[in-house]
Amino acid sequence: RERTGAGHFRRRICSGRGMLGRGLLGDPSLVTRLTGGKRADKAQLQAFHDTLFARYCEAFGDSRIAMLRMKELWFYFENLFENSAKPAKSIKKAKNAAEYEKAAAALFSACDTRENVVPAWFRPA
Repeated sequence: RERTGAGHFRRRICSGRGMLGRGLLGDPSLVTRLTGGKRADKAQLQAFHDTLFARYCEAFGDSRIAMLRMKELWFYFENLFENSAKPAKSIKKAKNAAEYEKAAAALFSACDTRENVVPAWFRPA
């Protein structure tokens, strides 16, 4: 039986014996791609981001706490975009939710998605 590749991974995830963790944060379309779908485009990534931020605001009842959680997401998320270093720095420097939302919107409008994404945390031995 196959122990590597997308087929093996699909079986493990569907059976509840696999973990997605950082991979799913780094690419929200990971499951879709493993089941034969396409990588998320910029509009889908922005919709994911906006929905997550809104839900965090609801869950925490405080937009500042939600913003701090979202900043953690950008460690993984910024790698999905070309030339994202400068706009991502603005996101990291945001002091309140309004600044954060403005900086995130600027990144989404200024940066295109990468075709071949290698996770920022991946360091081959």
